[in-house]
Amino acid sequence: LHGPYWQWTRKVAAKTVCRWLSLDQRHDYQAWIDNDRRLRELLSQLEALGAAALEADPRWQRKPTAAPGGTTQTSP
Repeated sequence: LHGPYWQWTRKVAAKTVCRWLSLDQRHDYQAWIDNDRRLRELLSQLEALGAAALEADPRWQRKPTAAPGGTTQTSP
């Protein structure tokens, strides 16, 4: 038979687990699925903000200088 088919996929112990949902289950779980998608979107945005803040930190722009004894240090 032809779809649509609904599935719920997640990772458990680094392995993908997939469950096929009936139409009734899909209706029952749709709000949870939507919330999961929204959460993942928000986490992605938060991660991007954190990465942008780190990259904007001027301390990353310091140039390494040679210190006595051949070790490398960063200059302000």
